[in-house]
Amino acid sequence: MYYLMDRIVEQREAITVVLATNDKVNNLRNHEWKTAESYVKVLKPFEDVTSMMSASRHPTLSMVIPVLNVLKHQMDESEMDDFGKHVCENIKERWPNYESNLDLAVPALLDPRFKEYAFTDDEAKELAVQATVDMMCDNSVNPVEEPVLNNSFINTSELASTGAEIASTYSTNVWGIFKKMVAKRKESSAEKDSRELMKQNLQKELSIFLNDDLLEPEKSPFDWWKNNRRK
Repeated sequence: MYYLMDRIVEQREAITVVLATNDKVNNLRNHEWKTAESYVKVLKPFEDVTSMMSASRHPTLSMVIPVLNVLKHQMDESEMDDFGKHVCENIKERWPNYESNLDLAVPALLDPRFKEYAFTDDEAKELAVQATVDMMCDNSVNPVEEPVLNNSFINTSELASTGAEIASTYSTNVWGIFKKMVAKRKESSAEKDSRELMKQNLQKELSIFLNDDLLEPEKSPFDWWKNNRRK
């Protein structure tokens, strides 16, 4: 539709001359020409984005947020009629809170072409940063197996027949379990402290990456990560 309308507007003068000599087809009225021009103006940014994405050697999920923000910016900068406002509302309905969608936000943050500049919402950016640090931490720590309590230290075949021996064995069993509970809590606390320290270190690493210069949009983010994987 865009190319059709753009061509009609471009050839307005020629079309008007031809239709002036044709009694069977009426020329467009002034307000209809203005409507056609408005359609072209509103749809031009979408044509630019479509052409760019189609020609890109590296069309990635990370491009969604910055591309939508560019479209939104262009629409806000232009004087829109009812058609333009309807298109903007349609975008909002199709992509509600897109910057807070971690499936889009994390790839955008880690793309060296965009990083935190992909975002217009600071809260959404911080959410993406924390989610990225958490994922980095999860991938850096081997899963810790839960300690299994050994409840087999009472061998019924060897229980003494006297009440005193039974009470003694029961006492040993209780305090043995208590010691294991204490050890488990200490281990959990140490693991938590270790995780927090690791998250702090990963946060620093991520900050170093985010503070680096942006990669040119035309270049490959995959090549960048390949060449900088040991940083």
